[in-house]
Amino acid sequence: RVRAAIVIVQIAVTLCLVAGAGLVARSLVNLQQVEKGFDPEGRLTFTVVMPPTRFPDAPAMHAFYARLVDTLAARPEFTSVGTTTAFPLSGQDLENGFAVDGYAAASRDQEPVAALRGVSPDYTTAMGIPIRAGRALTRADDQRGAPVALVNETFVRRFFGGRNPIGGRISVGGPEGPWRTVVGVVADVRHRALATDPRPEVLLPWVQLDAGFLTAWARGISFVVRSDLERTTAASLIRSQVRQVD
Repeated sequence: RVRAAIVIVQIAVTLCLVAGAGLVARSLVNLQQVEKGFDPEGRLTFTVVMPPTRFPDAPAMHAFYARLVDTLAARPEFTSVGTTTAFPLSGQDLENGFAVDGYAAASRDQEPVAALRGVSPDYTTAMGIPIRAGRALTRADDQRGAPVALVNETFVRRFFGGRNPIGGRISVGGPEGPWRTVVGVVADVRHRALATDPRPEVLLPWVQLDAGFLTAWARGISFVVRSDLERTTAASLIRSQVRQVD
């Protein structure tokens, strides 16, 4: 009887483990079917940090950034090269308050708050992020150009309602400005986790980031490189190009 009881308990435990494994497997399959908002295939990523001892101010950071981006983009082995201050699924969500022209918050907890990222003109192409409306950033969106921004679909639904966001205006921090024109809407990208719903997000041209924000919060530049090369070969080439610029 004792042996029979042990066998019954073992079978019960096994059934529980199998059932648990089945639930995990179904969860993983469901997560794999979640729309990520970007295409990870054929992409290599790396991050370069610019220490203040060598890059004390925004102009020094801009100069190094431009040299490195141009050097990598000039390589025929790389289809596209983009940069961001935070990769998708990195868990990094540096959020800021915003003012949205034409939006009035019904209460304090409904005031516009969104993740803020600085990106390069080719970032959406390099990361495979679809443009849902308007346009992507271009090289003309530089320090001399008009202040512009991209917003994601969740930002549009929450703060623009039924209004067309293209041509709308937003301001980082509050209505004091400077006001930026929304030139494009990007697909929702999951940054915290696949199981976490996307949050409102604003993409600004990296070169248009405020100098104080740049030196305090954006010293790490995260690169995404699209290439058909074998990964170790591509990684070796990237390292050599970074050393060359550095």
